[in-house]
Amino acid sequence: MRQRIDYWDPDIETSPLAKLKELQEERLQTLVRTTYQKVPFYRKKLDQAKVKPEDVNTLTDITKLPLTRYVEDFVATPIQQKLAVQWESVTEIMTTSGTISGFTQPVAMTARDVEEGFSLMARTMRMAGVKSDDIVQFLLPLDMLIPAVKRLGCKVMPSMAGRMRLDDQIKLAKLMKSSVAFAMPSYMMGFVQRARELDIDLRNGTNLRLAVLGGEPLAAPIRKRIEEETGIDFYDLYGFAEVMGVGGECIQREGLHIWADHYIPEVIDPDTLQPLEPGIEGELVITTLTKEAMPLIRYRTGDMTKLLAPEPCPCGRTHPKIGHVRGRVYDVIRIQGLKLLPSDVEDIIVGIPGLGGEYRIIIDKKDEMDVLKIKAEHKSGVSNLMLLQEEVKAAFKQTISLRCQIWSAPNSDTTC
Repeated sequence: MRQRIDYWDPDIETSPLAKLKELQEERLQTLVRTTYQKVPFYRKKLDQAKVKPEDVNTLTDITKLPLTRYVEDFVATPIQQKLAVQWESVTEIMTTSGTISGFTQPVAMTARDVEEGFSLMARTMRMAGVKSDDIVQFLLPLDMLIPAVKRLGCKVMPSMAGRMRLDDQIKLAKLMKSSVAFAMPSYMMGFVQRARELDIDLRNGTNLRLAVLGGEPLAAPIRKRIEEETGIDFYDLYGFAEVMGVGGECIQREGLHIWADHYIPEVIDPDTLQPLEPGIEGELVITTLTKEAMPLIRYRTGDMTKLLAPEPCPCGRTHPKIGHVRGRVYDVIRIQGLKLLPSDVEDIIVGIPGLGGEYRIIIDKKDEMDVLKIKAEHKSGVSNLMLLQEEVKAAFKQTISLRCQIWSAPNSDTTC
């Protein structure tokens, strides 16, 4: 692994913990005071929780504040009731994906919000290793982020350059000697697969060295395999439509730094809603400290992750870290007294050489006992299905302590 430490804003990125905490507490107090005075939605929420701005002085006081839910609060509240500024101050409107609510939700931003978002995105991209002599190729339709990436001094190829056609994007990467890809994991996997079909060697036939990925989880075994095949290092970043540039991976690639001068991360138990200690997986909650138009207090992201132990990072950054997002709260499967995410299954499936990449999760209710069945494609040439089935069964038992029923299935499937 390359030994490099690059900072966009070294003073704040390496700020002493005591100074960073002091800044967070100051901004948290300002946030609560401002939202109570200017945001009707939050004034009502705080009144219902019987919390006044003067009740919040330290970071430990944040648990006094009510959680903000996506559908019941964010979606159900008219945009005017969520604004902390006059409508005339709004300069840009982003939208959520609408996957959960059924329709995209507007996110208002002021010029300062946009400026800070670009600055944080540049900080995150620099942390991933993007340099001034790079050519960054956008493989996802988020060209609005191009000004942020251009702050690094590099050249940028927008997604529209390839008209979002996969073959054209691959050929452009080779022709224009792109060195960094900016994409969603699923698109990057398709990019690698299609390049293989086109007989384009990404390792030796292109200049691609980095892929900055966001928007969805990627199984660690798949990531490792593609990196070894292509010679491209994958770096994860984290953000969502309601905010920009929450954090990302540093050179250590052992979790994602969250920019604590702008955000306070928490992880809660999605059932009890109580804060969880570092190392315990739950739902990520984000409080924005500097958003001007639409601030968020204890916003439930729906993403499953964990806070990492607050240890010094070799990269020199003092900002807290979370683990990689492994899925959504809505994807959690409760079975045999345990909680299971589809990514748990994927990690096991892709780690078994005899299996292909396609699988199906089936939860069967039998005699009041949940039974986990995984129908997974096996590779051609597997001669001993019984041995493969036993290997799958042992992997599930050892890795996630779940019992499986295993038998051979038609159409070259192994069912667990």
